[in-house]
Order: sequence, then structure tokens, then C-alpha cells
Amino acid sequence: MRHAVAAFWPFVDTITVIGRDDDLPALREALPLDSGKLRFAMGGATRQASVYNGMLALLDEPGDAIVLVHDAARPLVSGDIITRCIASALEYGSGVAASCVYDTLKRADKDGFVRETVDRTGIWAAQTPQAFRLDLLRRAFDAATASGFCGADEASLVERLDEDSVKLVQDGRQNIKITTPADMAFAEQWLHGVRPDIRVGNGYDIHRLAPGRQLWLGGIQIEFDKGLDGHSDADVVLHALCDALLGAAGMPDIGQLYPNTDERFRGASSMEFLRDVAARLAKDGWNIGNADCTLIAEQPKISAYSGRMRQTIAQALGVGECCINIKATTNEGLGALGAGLGIACHATCCIHRAESR
Repeated sequence: MRHAVAAFWPFVDTITVIGRDDDLPALREALPLDSGKLRFAMGGATRQASVYNGMLALLDEPGDAIVLVHDAARPLVSGDIITRCIASALEYGSGVAASCVYDTLKRADKDGFVRETVDRTGIWAAQTPQAFRLDLLRRAFDAATASGFCGADEASLVERLDEDSVKLVQDGRQNIKITTPADMAFAEQWLHGVRPDIRVGNGYDIHRLAPGRQLWLGGIQIEFDKGLDGHSDADVVLHALCDALLGAAGMPDIGQLYPNTDERFRGASSMEFLRDVAARLAKDGWNIGNADCTLIAEQPKISAYSGRMRQTIAQALGVGECCINIKATTNEGLGALGAGLGIACHATCCIHRAESR
């Protein structure tokens, strides 16, 4: 609880700690903080009842105030996801931390035998914090109470009001919910016994423009009279980014992993390369901090597409869009790039993982 409260402390006006009546004295002792900012409320029989009790402490707050609900069992929550959930709630009325499901999903019977493989397309794992405009959350609780509905989380109450009422905010895998002894050991190591291992990588790619080819940049197709010539789709942004990430992690480059002599990769989408690179880094314990890509092209103009590129790349890497930057420049008419014969891209990235002291 102390770690979770400390994470939110710089970003909110008040914090209401909800706990069992018997636990409140111990919680007050464990949280010797500014009493003007910290409040306590007694929990209920369910999460929904507990959160409702916490909302009673907000009766004097205006409806457009932003309220965040968070599990104390997630002590590794970062300031980044807190601020992004708040920003989403300010813009859309809600912002719920969540992560894309990357593993293959199986539905099994009670004996553990697989009965179905579940399509994971569009499947997210909801986390906390869950941020909402207070008036929206109040309406959701009122509607649930009136119908006798009990939801698994606050988002499940709000989404009953309208299908577009809950906006998900991509979070990383650090924000675990402590459920097992192994989770506790990981959290204790993260909080008390680790130091960051931070790496920086850079990548570069260039391809010639050729007629009769589709132009793919940053994972999206761009309308242009030429495309980049290559064995795959020749997406220079994703190729440079893959090499930056692989280089930072000390792994083989894309020329070794996806060689142009292998027919499996003829015409391949470079998004598949990027997803594979992300999986390789995750398997080795690496988290992606940020990536900065600079396109060099006389034509076409990239500014209209950079937002979609950021979104597409962020989804493939499992990071927030704020972690990805796409910008472009020309070569001022100099050399082959300046003559419009090709397009190039530089990419720089930062990755990190925990290292035991």
C-alpha cells in the first residue's frame, strides 16, 4: 500500500485508502503522510462496494473531477501510466490501464484439457489505475445498483452505459498484480534489490524507390507512384528500428535473422519482423523505453502519416504512443536521396531491464 500511495502522491490532490475496518489502524501507521491529503474509508464485501465507499469521500468534488481507482496489489505502477490515464480521462472521460494479450489463449475443461483455442484479436488484460470523470463513474455505479449488477472492475460498470465509454491506455508488463509468492518476490526485487540495466541502440536502412511497388513506411501503406525495392516490403522505418532494438540488446541484426536469401521473407510485412524483435527482447527480459526515428526523403511528405505510424509501431511493441517518435527531413537536393532516388531512415532506441545488485 505504501509503494502504491507513493506512486500517486505527486499527481493527485487527495488519496482515499480503503481497507477492512480491522486493518485501518495498521494502514494509518504504515502511511504517516500529510493527513490533509490522505483519507481512509472502510471497505465493503466486494470491490464494487469498497470503491463506492471510497467515492462517498468525494461528495464535495465537482462532476468533472478525475478520479482514479487503483489496486494496492499493484505497487510497481509508474508515474507514466498514471499521467497517461489522467490525460485520457480528461480527453475521453475515461482512461483504463491495460495491456494487449500476446500469448495464445486456450479454454480448458476442469481437468486441464484444451477444448478451444481462443482468438486473441482485440483482447486486452485490464489493469489499474482506472481513471474516470467523477460524474461518469457516479452514473455507472447508480445504474449498476439499480439493476443489481456486480462487475469485476469499474470499467465493467462504465462500459454498460455506452459502448464507447471506456478508453484503454496501453501499459507495460511491469505493472503486475501481486497474486502469487513469485509475484511478491519479483516486486520485492524490483523495489529493493535491483538496478536498471539501460542500453541504447541505433539502426539505419536505405532502399531505392522503384515503379510498380507499394510504398510502406512505419507499418502503413502510403499512396505514392513508387515503392521501395527490396526482398520484403522494404519498410526502411521498421528495418532501422528493428536493427536499433536488436543492436541495443546485443542480438543479431535483421540481415541475419531475416535474410534476403530466404524465400519465406519474400514480400513479407516488416511488421512481422518488428513483432518478432519485440518478442525476442521480452523473452530476454528487456523493456522498451522509447524509440526515435528520422526519415530522409524528398517525397512523399510524411507529416500527414506520422501519427498513424506512431500508433502502429507502439501497438506492435506494446508501449504507449508517447514512447515512439517519427519525424522526417529532406536531403536538401543533395546526393541520391536528394534526387528522390530512394528513402532512408535513422532510428535510435533505449531499452532497459532489471539487474540484480
